[in-house]
Amino acid sequence: QKLILENQSLSETITSLSTRLDQKILEAETYSNNYLAVIRSTSWKITAPLRSVIHRLKFVRLFLSTGIGIIRERGLMSICLNVVKGLRQSGLKGFIRTLNLRINGADNKIEDEYQKWIKNYDDFSKDRKTAIQAACQDLEKRPLISVLVPCYNPEIDFFCKAIDSVMGQVYENWELCIADDCSTSPKVRETLEAYIKKDQRIKVVFREKNGHISECSNSALELARGEYTALLDHDDVLHPEALFWVARQINDTPDAGLIYTDEDKLDETGIRNTPHFKPDFNYELFLSQNYICHLGVYKTSVIKELQGFRKGFEGAQDWDLALRVMEACGPAKIHHIPRILYHWRISKHSTANGIQAKPYAEKAQLNSLMDHLDRSGSYTSRPSIEKTHFGFKVNFLVPALRPLISIIIPTKNKCSLLENCINSILEKTTYNRYEILIIDNGSDEDRTLDYLAALTASHANIVVLRDEREFNFSALNNMAVRSAKGEYLLFLNNDITIITSQWLEEMVSLACRPGVGAVGAKLFYPDDTVQHAGVILGIGGVAGHIFKGLHKSDPGYFNRAFLRQELSCVTAACLLVKKEVFRHVGGFDEKNLAVAFNDVDLCLKIRQKGYRNIWTPYAEFYHHESASRGYEDNPEKQARFSKEVIFMMEKWKDGLTCDPFFNPNLSLEVENYVLAFPPRTPGLKRIQKQETGKEIVPLPDERKKKILEHLNLDGIGIEIGPSHNPVVPKKEGYHVEIMDHMSREGLIEKYKDHHLNLDNIEPVDFIWQKQSYTELTGKKKYYDWIIASHLIEHTPDLIGFLNECDTILKDDAVISLVIPDKRYCFDHFRPLTGISRIIDSHFEKNTIHSAGIMAEYFLNVVSKGDRIAWHEGEGGEYKFIHTLANASDSIDAVKNKKEYIDVHSWCFVPHSFRLIIHDLYHLGLIPFRELSFHPTEGTEFFVSLSRKGEGIKTGRMELIRKIQLELQEFEVFES
Repeated sequence: QKLILENQSLSETITSLSTRLDQKILEAETYSNNYLAVIRSTSWKITAPLRSVIHRLKFVRLFLSTGIGIIRERGLMSICLNVVKGLRQSGLKGFIRTLNLRINGADNKIEDEYQKWIKNYDDFSKDRKTAIQAACQDLEKRPLISVLVPCYNPEIDFFCKAIDSVMGQVYENWELCIADDCSTSPKVRETLEAYIKKDQRIKVVFREKNGHISECSNSALELARGEYTALLDHDDVLHPEALFWVARQINDTPDAGLIYTDEDKLDETGIRNTPHFKPDFNYELFLSQNYICHLGVYKTSVIKELQGFRKGFEGAQDWDLALRVMEACGPAKIHHIPRILYHWRISKHSTANGIQAKPYAEKAQLNSLMDHLDRSGSYTSRPSIEKTHFGFKVNFLVPALRPLISIIIPTKNKCSLLENCINSILEKTTYNRYEILIIDNGSDEDRTLDYLAALTASHANIVVLRDEREFNFSALNNMAVRSAKGEYLLFLNNDITIITSQWLEEMVSLACRPGVGAVGAKLFYPDDTVQHAGVILGIGGVAGHIFKGLHKSDPGYFNRAFLRQELSCVTAACLLVKKEVFRHVGGFDEKNLAVAFNDVDLCLKIRQKGYRNIWTPYAEFYHHESASRGYEDNPEKQARFSKEVIFMMEKWKDGLTCDPFFNPNLSLEVENYVLAFPPRTPGLKRIQKQETGKEIVPLPDERKKKILEHLNLDGIGIEIGPSHNPVVPKKEGYHVEIMDHMSREGLIEKYKDHHLNLDNIEPVDFIWQKQSYTELTGKKKYYDWIIASHLIEHTPDLIGFLNECDTILKDDAVISLVIPDKRYCFDHFRPLTGISRIIDSHFEKNTIHSAGIMAEYFLNVVSKGDRIAWHEGEGGEYKFIHTLANASDSIDAVKNKKEYIDVHSWCFVPHSFRLIIHDLYHLGLIPFRELSFHPTEGTEFFVSLSRKGEGIKTGRMELIRKIQLELQEFEVFES
């Protein structure tokens, strides 16, 4: 009977497979017909020149390595249609430029948003220049910086732009040291002689014999007298602020041996593209690619002691120099400025256009790395190095006496998951010294129990440990470590299966290196998209996986999904660590982190002890994430998760938003490389003089830029109070009308004793006296924008206010709000406003503040050091502003006299306001969504709203975690 049933099952399987085969044959015929249609089509003929260009640019190798995966993912027809669409939209030249960007490392999302980002955050205005000039004068030390430029027959136009970019530096204590490598063009000498006459800071040496870039650079170095030396190619451009930020870094870290910055590229039309936002110094990544590159600034004494650039390393002379400087100074003296301060020109002779532009460079790069490893002297056997399509791979060796590895796998029931995991280890692992410790957390299914018994009976290196306590990932693994015999511990989830047979050799070879702590791997979902390529701090409030959802064939942002690198954290779904290191940091925190973030906490403790955590893409696995335990999808799990979030935020604080391996110009909103709007780089207002602590005043235009960011200033807008300090004064030419609660004369009387410039108060066009906005203005759907600075917190009916704005705004209009952050003003001790009070106030149709709000306001508002608003970190004693009698009088005024008294009805921190707007929109109570958000600067934050806004990009739970982080240092209570 059993055989009959099995035969019937096999017959059904064969029938099913036969049907699927017929379907695939039909699909293949369809694809074949589609292919013939494509190659015979007009569009295919149109793209023939493009295919020729691609061939000439030598992209074929890259296409072969990634093309099959992309075609499988997206389909041939889809790709062809996108080619035609791109040609129609951009023309042949524009499409080729875009294609070139994609292949050379630009991420689509970043590239698409970069021009907007430049406009918002990197616009070098006249006011900006004035502020930087003031900041230059405020520097305690103003070191001389020598800019080295080796040149040989440069294109004169580009060469002049390179020199002009140095002459245009706001920081003026520089010298330009140019060495001409015996150029054959007479225009080069003519140009240089003209520049020498223009500025005595320009020094030139004309070499009598061509010696290539290393010797030429050394000739320029001989001219250098500066404390630091910056490298500039003869056709590239420095950002006007570049040397200021370098000088500031030298002030902050006077022992720096090497300073590097972020960079982007310039196409031949001068358009900036392909921004490279780099991590802080990352040795593992630096062995994979020369990501430091431009702008590199070196301590002059160090590079002269090293005898400058080495002949024979042309094409990689800067990488070779950086490696030698790193050896001489140590990684601690390498500092990163997270700003785009260098524009690398894309030309046919530049490696900005790909390594194929200088074919000798690849050999020089390989030799630079090999020499560095030889000089390191820490390897018993010399590692080999191989060139991949995306960088270099150093093949570190496993010790001859292979250490024993203890593979620790927690499990409960779900036998098929564990069976697949164990089978993949036994069948695919080539490393032969390991034991497997399975922690059975209370399995009660017969199949699982039978399987575990069979495993231990048939494999001497497999042990089953029992622990029937409530699931606690940290406790289970800590318990297993006490029984582990291995020198190294490999924590592995039971829903993991192996792809790379030499996975353990790869991970062990890294973990055995001096100073290495945890080693993580590359995990994929079953659909071949990335589940884990490292953990970034701050994503989602605590930490998140980078490159999540990226296709297996996609190298990611600057190929980083395919390159080994140091990271702050890796997931314990597959984590290797030396047992000695694990014990040194106290293992997993089983008391506070039973389920979530225990691996993040472990990795941070490891880094805190001075070890480096490494992620490798060369150990690949499939991860059926949460298949064993499920998701955080019930109230009990969510409550536990929130508790763990709060614990991590309280323990690691600001460290969760300052990941050294994730650039502050990149967003923490999503698990991928996306531009941050705004970036988290410190603004000018945070530049302080070391001795006096004198603070530079924030740029007025920086504040205004945030407010005006999305406004159509060619249209007409309305600014709704307070009119004593208008953002867009009429006298400056803005097309604006003013709305306030009293006339100009009344406002002058109101503010006459407030030490304000009363001349700033402009005539009020509309005096609001509780009528509708359409009735007040006589207009409907008329205005292009509204500015409301420090207003929305005063409105008794916040929802009603926004809906009134809707009646007078065009469909594509924008509301720009400036809102006080309760943490840094007199609202400090007042409770955070929740959505319930806002909704209740709206349906009660409040036009004055309620008695409860009045009492709560007068009871709790404070000053700090006699200030009613203050910057983060400013000291002073808190004092109540009002008395109990004031609070009693306010209740009487509202309850009996029905008076409007102007107070803050609502109290927000940035993410609480964002959450309220999100929820009000989705509840159908307002028509607006968030268009943009800028975090607190000084005492206020900035939010723009629009009907066409995309809203928040993170989930509600992540916003709530961020609110908890914002409030963690502040006492919040209901009075």
